[in-house]
Amino acid sequence: MMDDSLKRTLKRAGISCVNFNLKRASRLSARFFDTALRPVGITSVQLSVLIALGFYNQCSMSELAEQTSMERTTLTRNLSLLERDGLVCPVNCNDKRKHLVELTSAGEKILKKAMPIWEEAQNQMLKMLGEEEWAQARRVLGKVSESNLARL
Repeated sequence: MMDDSLKRTLKRAGISCVNFNLKRASRLSARFFDTALRPVGITSVQLSVLIALGFYNQCSMSELAEQTSMERTTLTRNLSLLERDGLVCPVNCNDKRKHLVELTSAGEKILKKAMPIWEEAQNQMLKMLGEEEWAQARRVLGKVSESNLARL
């Protein structure tokens, strides 16, 4: 049987761990947005990719990974699904090492359907969180994003 001291340490870690709490909130938020987006047939991760491509037009894998802060394996898997569904397509490029992709007209149509759904889900989240608390949370999350923790 585990000693009480270790149990107290584990409990404190579970309650106060930055990583655990950020991941938990992220998973729950993703689940909420994924459920909302189900009628248009995309996930919140895929919406992030489509938004980036809609905003930046053509992007390389590296640029998309940077813009969405996604691991390349996650990005590759989601791009494959979006390409399979005809929402994105590869772009012919002189540099064969650079894999460019862009939004298709079908992808743009999905974005047009998805954005009002996203906006409604976003408003629900903001109502639940409170505008002031969300502004504060965004500042905190911005610090995490800007800190470039991966390089520390």
